[in-house]
Amino acid sequence: MLPGEITGDGYVYVGETPTDYGLFRKQNSAGGWDYYTDELSMMIYCPTLVADHDILMAMVDYHRLQIMERHERERGREIYP
Repeated sequence: MLPGEITGDGYVYVGETPTDYGLFRKQNSAGGWDYYTDELSMMIYCPTLVADHDILMAMVDYHRLQIMERHERERGREIYP
């Protein structure tokens, strides 16, 4: 499938994710777009409901915690954020 192609149920193919799944979008009732992935077969992002900077902040925090946990495991300690 090529980016921009529309599926039979009205989803627009956005592209392939880095983990080899399809990313799709579909127009919502507010006039914006909801994003879906065939990895989960469900909506993964709705800009109408959640601001993109909130998602970005959560992603940065999640990766920061992963790095902290890895470093603490390497030192033989547990962390409690």
